[in-house]
Amino acid sequence: MDGKPVSTASTIRTGDTASLEFVSTLQEYRRRKAAISLCSQALGELFENGIRAVTLSGSEEAVELYRKLGFHDCFHNIIMQYDIPI
Repeated sequence: MDGKPVSTASTIRTGDTASLEFVSTLQEYRRRKAAISLCSQALGELFENGIRAVTLSGSEEAVELYRKLGFHDCFHNIIMQYDIPI
């Protein structure tokens, strides 16, 4: 925005599928559609290159963003931690 990089996204292609990774926007630029614009462009390029399915793993706070892009729930992951006693 205004010539300044404020959002990032990467894609990783595996055969005819891909994953959208490392989507992030600077705090002060969130809710200004920077991530939607960037992700839409990335998804368009994937489609143009023959990709027909894209997955991602994201935070709970980003679910609304991903749904606006057309993603839907397909799997829920549980992450657990074990703290080693000192």
